[in-house]
Amino acid sequence: ASLPRLAEHAARGEGGAFAGLAARTTRAVLLVSAVGAAALVAVAPAVEQVFASIADGSVRGMATALTAMAPGLLGFALILHLSRALYALHRGRAAVVATAAGWLVVAGAALVLVPALTGGGRDQVAALLGLGIAGSLGMTVAGAGLVIGIVRVAGPQAARGLPRTVGVLVLAAGAGAGAGRWLA
Repeated sequence: ASLPRLAEHAARGEGGAFAGLAARTTRAVLLVSAVGAAALVAVAPAVEQVFASIADGSVRGMATALTAMAPGLLGFALILHLSRALYALHRGRAAVVATAAGWLVVAGAALVLVPALTGGGRDQVAALLGLGIAGSLGMTVAGAGLVIGIVRVAGPQAARGLPRTVGVLVLAAGAGAGAGRWLA
């Protein structure tokens, strides 16, 4: 719901209003995605059990993969949010470059991690772990690139409060995910 307001501020040349709204909405997007990531980690073993009961093949390692890919949800959420903010400022190239860089990191990390973790063998759990880590690494790179992009275009106020928010969310989501996993 914030995109029309961001676009309006951009069209009117209201840089301060744009930056303030971008900072607030980015913090909100990170909050919601951190809650989702923590919930995903908490329920990952149960999700694997559900799929094990209905799948024709093995789903061994699904919980590991979901856990490893959960941190990447924050970066993915930033892709969805900040790319649109950059588009509103007519800086689509910055959005595309950051997003493409993230996906290139996913591919490169997968090419390195999967063979490294599987030892070249057919270890399904290790392969899924490698893919999950690769996804999280790439989405983190993309999200960071987009934050850098929005700061370059809209100024440091567009990222006001993000370092503190990310720090708190990492600790809180980690604690919540651990507690949820322990209770499940």
